[in-house]
Amino acid sequence: MNRERIDTLEEAYLEEHPGSAGTVEPFVFDDPSVLENNEGGFPLPITTDLLLSEKWEETEQTWFVSTSGFGKDNEPALTADVFRRELVKYLREHPDHGFGLSSVGQFQVYVTAYRRVA
Repeated sequence: MNRERIDTLEEAYLEEHPGSAGTVEPFVFDDPSVLENNEGGFPLPITTDLLLSEKWEETEQTWFVSTSGFGKDNEPALTADVFRRELVKYLREHPDHGFGLSSVGQFQVYVTAYRRVA
């Protein structure tokens, strides 16, 4: 998704949710074992620079993930199962990190890890 499209989505969100700039919090797993047990999905908010709360900062960890459900293990975008396994490994080392959608496309998303600012 290009920057112009992201700006348009941010503007639309802010029109519908006045006063929400800088207030979006990444999703934090209360119990990461739900991933290991493969129990359903989890909500990831859109965490672009304009919307992200100042209490959080982006880490260097980002995943490119397929959202179509038709992805293959040999494609650049991770399938949901592969992403889930990678997220489990990541959470073992960083249980306090949060996650959000830093970019959204038609069939793929970028999921970014965030850490709390001290």
